[in-house]
Amino acid sequence: MDTIVLKNFLSELTISDEHQEVIFDVLKKIEENEEASELFFSFYTPYKEKGELDYGTLYKETLPKLWELLPEIHKYTVNLAVLFALAPYSEHFYYENGVTREVWINSLHDLKWKLLDCIDINGFAGIRSSSLAWFDRWFFGTRFAFHRLQFEINPSPTDFKSENFDIKKGDELISIHIPSARNGIKFDKENRDISYAMAREYYKDYFKDRKPTFSCNSWLLAPYHSTLLPEESNIRQFKEEFEIVSSGPSTWQLPMIFGTEELSDVKTLPEKTTMQKICKRLLLEGKSPEGALGFRY
Repeated sequence: MDTIVLKNFLSELTISDEHQEVIFDVLKKIEENEEASELFFSFYTPYKEKGELDYGTLYKETLPKLWELLPEIHKYTVNLAVLFALAPYSEHFYYENGVTREVWINSLHDLKWKLLDCIDINGFAGIRSSSLAWFDRWFFGTRFAFHRLQFEINPSPTDFKSENFDIKKGDELISIHIPSARNGIKFDKENRDISYAMAREYYKDYFKDRKPTFSCNSWLLAPYHSTLLPEESNIRQFKEEFEIVSSGPSTWQLPMIFGTEELSDVKTLPEKTTMQKICKRLLLEGKSPEGALGFRY
C-alpha cells in the first residue's frame, strides 16, 4: 500500500492527525491479518493500477466480509479506512471527465463530512454503513462539487408536465445534492447561483436541444418549509426555487438533524435548531417529516 499517497491525500483534505492515525491503524491491522489482507488487495490493487472496481460488490459483500475478519474493529471504522485508502486513485477519473483538481478535492471532501457525521452521531471516527451506497460516483468521477452544491446526471424518475416543464421519464436531468454545511460556504442565493452557473456550463453538451433542467429529491424541499420557516430562511428560499413534482414521508435524515440514531423517545430529542424544532413537532403530532422531488431551470 502506498502510504505516502494516502498521507498526502488525507492532509489535503485536512483530516486531523488523530483521525489519520485511526485510518492507518486499521489498515495496518488489515495487512497483519492474512485473510483480510488478501481480500483487501483483491479490490485495492485493480482500482489503484487500472481504475477497476465493482463498487456494488465492495459495499454489499466485500466490506461485510472484512467486518467479520476484523471483529475487534467497529464496522464503521473499517468502512472509513477502506474508503479513504481507495479515494486518492479516483483523481484521474475527474481529469478524464474534464474538471479541475480543485473540483476533485472539493468533491472528495464528502468523505470527510461523512467521517464527521459519524463522530457527531456515533461518537467515534467512521463512515456509517447507511452511507456506503452513496460513494460509487465519487470513485468514478461522475458526481461533482461545484462551489456550494453537488451535481450529477440522472434520468427523470417520472413524467411531469406543467406550464413550465414537459419532462418524460428517463430524460437526463442535472441532479442536485446538498452537502454538509461543514464545507463553510453559506447556503444562500448568491452561492447557490454560482453553483448552478458552474453546473450549466459543465453539462451544456447534455442539453443541446433543450433547456438544462435541474432536479432535486430532498427533505429540504418538503412543502411545509414554505409555512414553517421564515421568509429569510435559506432552506425556504431554496425550496421555493423548485416546482414540486411529488412529496412523501422521509425519515433517513433524522439522525443527522438530531445528531443521534436513538430516536425512539421523541420527547427527549433536542430542539436547538429550527429544523430540530420542526421535525420534533411533526413527530410529536404523529406525523412523518417529508421529502419532495422538484424541478427547476
